[in-house]
Amino acid sequence: MISPRILVTRMDRLGDVLLALPVIERLRAQFPEGRIDFLCRPEIGEAISPYLEAKDVGLVASDGVLREKKYDAALYLFAPLTLVVQGLRAGIRLRVGSYSKPLSFILFNGGTRQHRSCSEKNEAEYNLELAGVLAARLGSAGIGFLPAPVEIPPTQQSVSEASKALSRLGLGSGDPFLVCHPGMGGSALNLSATNYTMLLDLIRARFQFPVVLTRGPAVRDSQLVDQITAIRRDYLVLDRVSLPGLREVFRKTRLVIAPSTGPLHLAHYVGARTIGIYSPVRSQRAQRWAPWGGTGASSVLYPVVECPGERDCLGSRCVEFSCMDRAQWSELLQRELARIAFLR
Repeated sequence: MISPRILVTRMDRLGDVLLALPVIERLRAQFPEGRIDFLCRPEIGEAISPYLEAKDVGLVASDGVLREKKYDAALYLFAPLTLVVQGLRAGIRLRVGSYSKPLSFILFNGGTRQHRSCSEKNEAEYNLELAGVLAARLGSAGIGFLPAPVEIPPTQQSVSEASKALSRLGLGSGDPFLVCHPGMGGSALNLSATNYTMLLDLIRARFQFPVVLTRGPAVRDSQLVDQITAIRRDYLVLDRVSLPGLREVFRKTRLVIAPSTGPLHLAHYVGARTIGIYSPVRSQRAQRWAPWGGTGASSVLYPVVECPGERDCLGSRCVEFSCMDRAQWSELLQRELARIAFLR
C-alpha cells in the first residue's frame, strides 16, 4: 500500500512519547505519500507539534475521531484497552502492537513478542521494531532501516517565552548557562539534593557557568529544587514555563543534566548536550531509557553495581542499598567532563 492512512498512538508520559518520534521519522520516510496521524496527551502534543508539522503528520487531539478518519492501520505503541477496542470497532484493518498479554493476541493482528521490562534495548528501538512490522504488512519491508536523527524545530512564540524567562534571571541572549532538571515524578530512583549539589558544583567549577534549575510538575520535584537551593542559594530557579518554552530554554543552554525523565529527552531532541543520571534497577536502567535518536550528544551516569531489582528497588533487602547515595558520582562525572571540554 503506497499511501496508507496510519494512526500512531502513545498515550503515556513525555519521555515515552518522545522516544516514539523515531517511529514517525521512519514511517514518513517509508510512506512519503501516506497520511500519518499521532495521538498523545494534548499537553505533550503541544511540545512536539512543530516536529509533527515539519513531517506533515497530524496531531490527533481526541480518540473520538477513529471512525471518521477511516485509518488503514494503527500502531499501538502504548494505548489504554478502550482505545484499542475503539480501533477494532472503527474497522481499522491492521492493528499492530506488542504481544505481551493474552488479550493482545486477540486485539492485535500484527505485532511481535516484546519483553520491555528486561531492558534489552532502548525504548525507541522497541518502538521501531513494531513500526517495522507495520511497514512490512503495508508492503514496505525496510529491513535494517535506520531513521534519520530527530530534531524538534523552534517556534517564534516558544523562543520568545524562553528568552523572557531567562531574562528575568539576568541571562541575556548568548549568555552561557547550565540547566539541571532534578525531578522526575518518582518514576525511577533519583539522587538526593546533596548529590545534585555536589555534581553541579563540579560542573560549575570546571566551566564557570551559572546554574539554572527547572521545576517538574510533581510536588516532590518542586521540593527537591527547594532543597537544592537551600544548600546553594546562588543557583537560579527558572519560573514555571510551558513545555514548548522549556524546550527552547534547553536549546539555548550549553548542557542539561537530569535523571531519567521526559525533559532529558526533550533536550536531546533539540540538539542540547545532555548528561543523564540513571538507576541500576533493570526496568529503569539507561540501556532502555537513555536518550536515543536525536542530534544532541548524550552520556549517562549510573551506579556500577549488580542490581537484583527487576521492576523496583529492593530497599534494605539489597546488599547494594542505597547505591544511589553511595555511588562514586564525582569520579563518574569527572570522566564525562573530560570528554566535553568543548563546552568552554
